[in-house]
Amino acid sequence: MKPLYAFLFFCACVSTLSAQKNVVKGRAFALPGSEGPVLFSLGIGLERMVGHDFSVQVLYNQMGYNMHGTDGGAATVSGLVPELRYYFGKKKAISLNKAAFCSLFTEINFLNYERSGEGSEETSYTFTDKSTSINPGILIGKNLRISKRWYMECYLGGKARFVNAQEIVVENGTATSHATRYVKAGMRAGVNVGVRF
Repeated sequence: MKPLYAFLFFCACVSTLSAQKNVVKGRAFALPGSEGPVLFSLGIGLERMVGHDFSVQVLYNQMGYNMHGTDGGAATVSGLVPELRYYFGKKKAISLNKAAFCSLFTEINFLNYERSGEGSEETSYTFTDKSTSINPGILIGKNLRISKRWYMECYLGGKARFVNAQEIVVENGTATSHATRYVKAGMRAGVNVGVRF
């Protein structure tokens, strides 16, 4: 929850910003299941124009799945995403709500994954992976105008994931822990709805 508090503090600091240079954006999606949402994606962000072509923004994201109802695992990823965005293209002169953009970003993510194996009266097994990652990357996207102030943004890009993971296995009451660090490639894609003010 610490990333959420940091984001709310950031929002409180921008109360004096001038009109039409700011955007509040976000998304909310959930697919219900027997034990809570089977799949969900939530996000809220604030973007601030700095000059004619550039903006800075920060997003708070939370997404995951819960397959416990079908004897599967559950995962939740929470994170902050600071981003520097550059707008370009012919439609930018008409409206930023129609403009294309490219961005440099860094995700700071916190993952919690839990899996339970098949058990019996004699044995039990659980697996937990708690990891943090810093994921710098670049993306390209497009704004799609809904109205004068409202728009939808779509984006896709690549990232490098620098992961620090702590795996804990509990079998028959005996816990073993294993720490790993690794780097792997990843992707970032998304859709948000924004309103300018």
